[in-house]
Amino acid sequence: MGVAQGIVRTYDGVGCITRGDAALVLYKSPARLERTRWLFDSIDALAATKPDGVIAFLVVLSTADIPDAATRVENTERMKKLGSSIRRVVTVPVGDTFRLNLVRTIMRSLSVLQGSSKIQMVSSTLEDGLERFIEAASPETPLKSQLVDDLAALYRALEEEAPRIERAPVFARVQRGPSGSCHRASGPTSRRRRDFIAWMSAGPGYSYRRHGGRAAQDRGARRCAGA
Repeated sequence: MGVAQGIVRTYDGVGCITRGDAALVLYKSPARLERTRWLFDSIDALAATKPDGVIAFLVVLSTADIPDAATRVENTERMKKLGSSIRRVVTVPVGDTFRLNLVRTIMRSLSVLQGSSKIQMVSSTLEDGLERFIEAASPETPLKSQLVDDLAALYRALEEEAPRIERAPVFARVQRGPSGSCHRASGPTSRRRRDFIAWMSAGPGYSYRRHGGRAAQDRGARRCAGA
């Protein structure tokens, strides 16, 4: 049975909302075994309805301690169980540089154990995390404005002040070149990112290959700035 879409669910200081193929998570309480099991049960239920896989975005507040030994074992086992059903996990620890580096070290170790180093990422800000998250988007993934709204709902559900996040599309700084193609206003772009920008700005029927060769069909709702 799948998880209800677009509804904030909470369990003992952890919140989760799923929409499309995306799961957004907010940890206010420490990452402990029962909370982690509840979260993975939610992601398992979502993945069971998405043959092309799911993506997860985790925000860890400063009040949430890092996983203890038992929880790290659970994380490893459940991630292995999900396997190719999860395309990307982006974690954003809220706090100082020391905390960021600590979480990054732990996540790197877990990724090696799980064999998922190319799937799990740690970002220093919510904006950067959302950009990394949207890079793994599919036609089922909500637009950034919806993701921002859902994150705010999670914060409110756990009685925290919602962060101020830019609601504009991740690639709002792209421009149209002389040939009509989209590119960023400044700085180099990877081939993958250029392909994604083209996918966001093209009409229905355009597709590009990603994630092991799967192709995505644009639903016609995404446009690059100025398009």
